[in-house]
Amino acid sequence: DNFGNAVSINTNGDAIVVGAYQSYLPPGGSGLFPGLAYIYTSSSAGGWTQQSILSGSFATNSSDYFGYSVKINSTGDRVIVGAYADESGSVTSTGLAYIFVSGASGWTQQSILSGSLATGSSDSFGVSVSMNYSGDRVIVGAYQDERASQATGQNEGLAYIFVSGAGGWTQQSILSGSLATGSSDYFGRFVSMNSTGDRAIVGAVQDERSSQATGQNEGLVYI
Repeated sequence: DNFGNAVSINTNGDAIVVGAYQSYLPPGGSGLFPGLAYIYTSSSAGGWTQQSILSGSFATNSSDYFGYSVKINSTGDRVIVGAYADESGSVTSTGLAYIFVSGASGWTQQSILSGSLATGSSDSFGVSVSMNYSGDRVIVGAYQDERASQATGQNEGLAYIFVSGAGGWTQQSILSGSLATGSSDYFGRFVSMNSTGDRAIVGAVQDERSSQATGQNEGLVYI
């Protein structure tokens, strides 16, 4: 099931999300395994209880990898879950990310995020995710995606910024690395966002400095 592959905890330490990206649906079954994410909360009396099990509305096929990446906001009432082999259309494994919110009726799916350029097979949108303090700004990595100017399959990688407003979630920006222009530079394999959501760090694990030969793959990070 790979329960625990991805974890995140809120600021007070009383709410956590745990990804299980090959868990069965329904939970405990033996059929398809698209992946799940679990919410746990700690009470003042002590002890942890499972509050909710999250699943994605499109993550219904085996190996959609829902729960491969997770992040909870500071107050513990918003979660983003990456499903980097999921899809909403006819192209397989483009990747999706899901926003869930906690309310009076429990946890509900609020939005599904997809990258405007993550339209090819195995772009891996959602392989990494991060969220700001309030949960209204997120970054999503797509480490096998490519710029519009690059050939499909170049896989240099991209990262996407989304913001939440009155009209819902919208894509605000696409990030790319100035040196991440080679095949399989994997920009976006890891991402993180600061508490105010105005700074992000993106890892490009097979990128290289301009002084190095292509294919050196020592890795770079971008702020």
